Amino acid sequence: MGENQHFAGSYTEEYVNNATPVQLIVILYDTAIRSCEDARGCMERNDVSGLNQAIDKCNSVISELQASLNLKDGGEIASSLNNLYDYMKANMLRAGAEQNFDLIAEVYRLLENLRSAWRRIDSDVKPDILTGGDQK
Repeated sequence: MGENQHFAGSYTEEYVNNATPVQLIVILYDTAIRSCEDARGCMERNDVSGLNQAIDKCNSVISELQASLNLKDGGEIASSLNNLYDYMKANMLRAGAEQNFDLIAEVYRLLENLRSAWRRIDSDVKPDILTGGDQK
């Protein structure tokens, strides 16, 4: 997930380089959520250029999350997440076109819920399970 470092935002390079795969996913969610917050702020200030940049960044991060899905082996969960990511990206684009706070808020809530789930996974999963080590 080397490309994820591009989206790390305020995370230190050392933290990102030493993060587990689950922690990298959480970093991506954090970055997408910050982009939603930026988009909302730009919308409030009528900063169209900033709004478009924030929407593009959010959608790029969501696309990175989407690209990390294993659609072949991930079953229904991966397929559902893929569809949800498409829905979120479409909503962000519509939010910009329609100047609609509610659409940004909806994407924000979805991202927060997913981030919360991944944080729970991070606290429950043993590192060797993620790296392919022996499970005892």
